[in-house]
Amino acid sequence: SFKKTLLTSLPKKQYKIIPSRLIVNGSEVEGNNKYLTERLPYCNQLTFDHNLSLFTIEFSISNFIPSNRDEMIYKLEGFSNVWNSCRNQNQITYSNLSPGQYRLIIKPANDSEEICKPYELKIRVRPPWYATGLAYILYFLIFLSFRVYFIYLIQFFLFNLFNSFS
Repeated sequence: SFKKTLLTSLPKKQYKIIPSRLIVNGSEVEGNNKYLTERLPYCNQLTFDHNLSLFTIEFSISNFIPSNRDEMIYKLEGFSNVWNSCRNQNQITYSNLSPGQYRLIIKPANDSEEICKPYELKIRVRPPWYATGLAYILYFLIFLSFRVYFIYLIQFFLFNLFNSFS
């Protein structure tokens, strides 16, 4: 007969963390689209617009032996350097990220990297159009134009004022 206690003495075997599902603003995202360059398990970077309000990444692990299961922890570098527990749920949710570059890392709490390599996913949140580098260059050129125009006006006014006295 089956003896569950025998499973506890088995040596730990290598396993992987596999992202399985992406949900953005309440809708599941599949295949190639504006967020994914390829299917989620093979994708190493997500790109979101600035108006993203909520996203969830679900993952699974290829380790089905209960005695080998570890608590999974994660952190989003660039947002927080604190490791968070998944609390036996295989999903991670973030909302209202500021524009910038992030790196999501998921790993088992107790297993070494030889047993399970951490899963890493780069996440980029684009800034709104008015906060891009091109917009700042445009703002600078507008400022410079106004400054040159006002200097010209002052010189013109002083020149006319000086000529009216002579």
